[in-house]
Amino acid sequence: MDDGVKMISSATKAFELRLKSGMSHEEVLIQISKMASVERDQKVKIGMIAAASKALSIIDQNPSYNERQVIGEVMKELPSIIETANEDVRFYSSE
Repeated sequence: MDDGVKMISSATKAFELRLKSGMSHEEVLIQISKMASVERDQKVKIGMIAAASKALSIIDQNPSYNERQVIGEVMKELPSIIETANEDVRFYSSE
């Protein structure tokens, strides 16, 4: 599965857990972290958590947004999320 698709999938899961299951922000991120833990690629793990966090932030700022609107906003941010994930992996691998 494409890295970006995995990140959007985690954002979609965050939306479902937050609004459909009523989980708290922290509970959602714990579930997304568990979901990401099976990934081998550190960049993808970081990106999945970042995309889910972005989705939660969008939900908090725009409570009337539906799933399509939230995911659309996350998709706009995806290049930035991927870039940040790459930078984090480079930073931590250089330590």
